[in-house]
Amino acid sequence: MTVRSGLVFGTASLPGYDGTSLAANQNIVVITINYRTNIFGFPGSSDLPITQNNLGLLDQELALEWVQLNIAHFGGDPDKVTIMGQSAGAESVGFATVRDRINTPFRAGILLSGVAMPLSPIPSFGSFDGFAKSVGCDQAPGPRD
Repeated sequence: MTVRSGLVFGTASLPGYDGTSLAANQNIVVITINYRTNIFGFPGSSDLPITQNNLGLLDQELALEWVQLNIAHFGGDPDKVTIMGQSAGAESVGFATVRDRINTPFRAGILLSGVAMPLSPIPSFGSFDGFAKSVGCDQAPGPRD
């Protein structure tokens, strides 16, 4: 499974993520995924618990669960799933490899031009608050009230 680049924007349909040639010339199944990005995937709101500030990573985790359930229908082996990502996708792969899970849904990870580093919403609180204000949602009742 490949995780495309782009914590801010991007799509798996870009030509650089087309796995057709790789799948045709190797004995592998290539799956590319999309996930929420920017404020929709990583909102960085001080009002949300940390687990809800990483919706894009949760999308990726759900995609991995789907792969485990369905890869055999495409000729793949659920015990041989390798995840690969480039740039921000590599960061996502890095996070997945260090996440504390009992049943990891993949056997290996390949990071291309990225590193796993601490993911903290603190620097983006201002961005989220500015966005909320610009769309008129800065005065909505919530946990702060």
